[in-house]
Amino acid sequence: MPLRLFRPLRRLRVAVLALAVAGCGLVTDYVIEPGQNSTSGQQPALLAAVPPAHLALHRSLFIADLHADTLLWDRDLLERTDRGHMDLPRMQQGGMGLQVFTLVTDTPRETPDPDPAIDHCIYATSRNLAGLLTVMESRPPRAWFDLRARAFDQAGKLLDAERRSRAPGHAGPQLMVLRSAADLARLLARRAAGEQVIGALLGVEGAHWVGLDNADEATTRAQVRDLFDLGVRVFAPTHRFDNALGGASEGCSGRGLTPQGRWALLEAERLGMVIDLAHASSATLREAVALLREPVVVSHTGVQEGCTGTCYKLRNLSDEEIRAVAAKGGLVGVGFWPEAVGPNGIEDITRVMRHVARALMQPAFRAAHPRLDPHAHLALGSDFDGAVETPIDAAGLPALTWAMVRGGMTEAQLRRAAGGNACRLLARRLPGGGAEAAAACR
Repeated sequence: MPLRLFRPLRRLRVAVLALAVAGCGLVTDYVIEPGQNSTSGQQPALLAAVPPAHLALHRSLFIADLHADTLLWDRDLLERTDRGHMDLPRMQQGGMGLQVFTLVTDTPRETPDPDPAIDHCIYATSRNLAGLLTVMESRPPRAWFDLRARAFDQAGKLLDAERRSRAPGHAGPQLMVLRSAADLARLLARRAAGEQVIGALLGVEGAHWVGLDNADEATTRAQVRDLFDLGVRVFAPTHRFDNALGGASEGCSGRGLTPQGRWALLEAERLGMVIDLAHASSATLREAVALLREPVVVSHTGVQEGCTGTCYKLRNLSDEEIRAVAAKGGLVGVGFWPEAVGPNGIEDITRVMRHVARALMQPAFRAAHPRLDPHAHLALGSDFDGAVETPIDAAGLPALTWAMVRGGMTEAQLRRAAGGNACRLLARRLPGGGAEAAAACR
């Protein structure tokens, strides 16, 4: 039979596949994402209760958030939408100055234990929902099965948004991707001059392809440099499951760092990346703090103390872990979602902030660190667009800072926790940074 007789059938199969993929995209945009990245409905009432005097104070803050997964979703950062938690117009409305955008490549499906009293762990072999989402969103085929390619594809979305935000005729705020302490200083100067510009940093949440197959030290370090060259400046070795670099807080092994994990962290620190231990097991966190010379962050978390109801203790920090991070000069980014802080919305966020500060006032710890300021180790770690429900989206940040004041923070403490602490750590740790650069942060 002539080959030409099959060509119409081939074209039909291609058309059907294209329609199926397009249909998946609509399902993702209008069914999956709204159900995964919702707000609790509190925001209108919360914003209505913010006094005008506080709005003036809020506008004077430098607000930085250490974690958002927005790049995972098929959404234009420059366009305002009612989907998810964050886009540039809502960030501008909420007064945000800097956002860390993470690259999420592998999110296994949870399989709860039949007995709810038993903690369960997450296996790397579970179905990768991030991979399925990549296919449904019609991302390039090279990103469907290759985690490194998926990370690079997500990074390209942020870099493209930056480029388009600078184009003539763009009416909204400009996006500025930071790669160095000098870039951060320029961002601060431009904002002080009244420019509508919002900073962005790239982070990786689980470098799952780094160190695979018992990679040697040279290979592992080269893989980290590959991410640095891409623009990644926040490096989280693990996400929700154990990988070649170490154990995760929800992983099944309970182990700490592997040799590859130690090489990767040392290389990331040498290059000027901030190490993020948000999903690290207790052993990984403890070993990383002992290994590294510079401050670390836990970008988005809750605390184990008082963690009941919707709060998931296994994922959160113990008081000992809080103190270990602070003793290193690091930051605890408090999350916004119920599994991190509890079911009571914005009040639980501020409760966790107070607990972090209180944990650093423990007498023996204070005796060992008499000059430590408990409020110098607080930060925001929303986990916006991380398949979670939050009480506010990016436009609702004035309600959060007002709740922080009502929770007992002074103006100086508020300025630190809202973004000053994050600014100082980044100014110290980013390439070219140091104590002098950090002093420019308010």
